[in-house]
Amino acid sequence: MMTIAKLFQSTLVMTLPLSLAACGGGSDQTTATSTGASTSTGAGTGGADAGGGGGAGGGQVVGPCSPEALKDTQGAKTYFVAVNEPGASNSTCDGLAPTDQGNGHCPFKDLSSPSVVALLDGTKSTRLELRAGTYLVNNWDGLRVNGAGTSEAERLVLTSYKGEKVVLDVPIPDGAGCVAPNMPGCVRQVVRVLGQYTAVQGLTIQNGLGYNLEVNGGAHHLVRCNILTETADFPMRSDCLKLDGNTTDIDVLHNEFSHFRSQAIDMTNVSDVLVEGNDFHDPHDADAGATGCKYGARDVIIRGNNIHDLGSSTKTSVFSLGGTGSPHPDDFEAYRIHVVSNRISNVQGKLAQYASCKDCTFEKNDASNVGAGVLLSASATGLPECSADPAGCKAISGAVITGNRMKNFHGGGNAATANIFIVVDMGEANGLAAGDNIYCAPAAGAHRFGWLGGFIAFTDWVKASGTDASSKALVDGDPLCQGW
Repeated sequence: MMTIAKLFQSTLVMTLPLSLAACGGGSDQTTATSTGASTSTGAGTGGADAGGGGGAGGGQVVGPCSPEALKDTQGAKTYFVAVNEPGASNSTCDGLAPTDQGNGHCPFKDLSSPSVVALLDGTKSTRLELRAGTYLVNNWDGLRVNGAGTSEAERLVLTSYKGEKVVLDVPIPDGAGCVAPNMPGCVRQVVRVLGQYTAVQGLTIQNGLGYNLEVNGGAHHLVRCNILTETADFPMRSDCLKLDGNTTDIDVLHNEFSHFRSQAIDMTNVSDVLVEGNDFHDPHDADAGATGCKYGARDVIIRGNNIHDLGSSTKTSVFSLGGTGSPHPDDFEAYRIHVVSNRISNVQGKLAQYASCKDCTFEKNDASNVGAGVLLSASATGLPECSADPAGCKAISGAVITGNRMKNFHGGGNAATANIFIVVDMGEANGLAAGDNIYCAPAAGAHRFGWLGGFIAFTDWVKASGTDASSKALVDGDPLCQGW
């Protein structure tokens, strides 16, 4: 018999790569963001969602990425940059008007002037609005958005102007000749966020040689309603959005991610992160996933996102809850990662992989037309990179898999691996709690679960695991398997 480990290694396990620069449902909840705005958990479309409107008496809901919604991050002073506006100038304009109103009262021209970019570096209570056009970022470390605020009222904001199409790009999108740092035209990340109380919103950000956007320190950062993508191939490019640097309190809301590699969002050594209402689709790499959490990442909520049409590889993991990499002073790879109420469809690989994750949950997600379900993997257990424990990274503890609906699990086109919903590697079931899941398969008895190195049927899984008795194994025609 083919063992569970070999099966998943050969067809459904993604090894999370390390990169030199390191680009990559089920509910209708509404939540309050750190800005105080109410945001729907429906999948966003980056800067494209400009719907909504109407006054207080109109009864219409303002879209989360509409110009009206993006006004809630108002700074004490607003500057304008307009690359295509006649009369715009970095040297003769005061930057305080969106059009040329004469007598030096006009927008700045572009982001090439040190005095213009300095408005975003170490400042507070400032809003820089970019008008329609493409703006090139031309230094290795990218455009720094470094907030110095001490409260929400002092947030530093980089934003588009009234929903206009704004692109932040680099001089050499394909990285030709970029063989070392700090070479002219070579840009590691297009935007780098740090400091306190910042917002980056309503922009298309593309073609960073490492990342499109990196949040790299500090706290209270908002990344919303952006499109992160690439338009030219560069082999070393990896995650579209990198969250690292011991940053805390990050909201990633209503962005669109495409043409990513590795993962769309890679989260390492961060805490208190909300990833909500984003749209992930059509990656560059066949095995790229939506999100990854490792290197001691903790207290992350991934909620209400739409993940669809990923690559052709059966090695894909849509969500990685824990993963291997560099040494870090923790006893688990990740802590309290919560994947909740997402909608996942058209994936050749598996929904989620746990690896040395403590108290991590997969709840209330809807998944259809996916290769396989959730793997509790031993791939990280015992690795020395978790330096807080002499025995290395601890096995998964307290995993929760509840309230999910799963159907059309096709095994990546291989009948031998179809209709596999949960697999638990040996030693990884400590504190496992599963229940209230809906498992749909073409026929009664076709549902399979991995336990102690072999496949077992649903009833045997419930007995062996000691959990999941409240779940239902149904045939595809059952009403509970329809309409979603």
